[in-house]
Amino acid sequence: MKTLIRVLLIFLAIIVVLLGVSYMISGGQTEIINTVQIKKPPYEVIDYIADMRNELKWNPELQYVEKKSDGPIDVGTVFSAKWHRSDTLDVTATEYYPPYWVAFANRGHLK
Repeated sequence: MKTLIRVLLIFLAIIVVLLGVSYMISGGQTEIINTVQIKKPPYEVIDYIADMRNELKWNPELQYVEKKSDGPIDVGTVFSAKWHRSDTLDVTATEYYPPYWVAFANRGHLK
């Protein structure tokens, strides 16, 4: 499990850096699509990723996250989250096709 968390931490750190650089250069919306191979059952991985509260375990930039919606995680699930360089944002699951895909969107920006 520690190896999985390390891989996810490195992977997501790269995404955060790329997102920040892309946003600063473009000044607009950024879409990042990436893949990683993890030797775990697909449902276990997607459930871990889809629950944004798990990001607190590996992303030191995340200060706070809370699930605001009732019920299981699905399209429309809303989380409230704050990263070091952001306001508190509502982050919504916009696509959820377990065990293959999850996507989130917010309308925030970096400070």
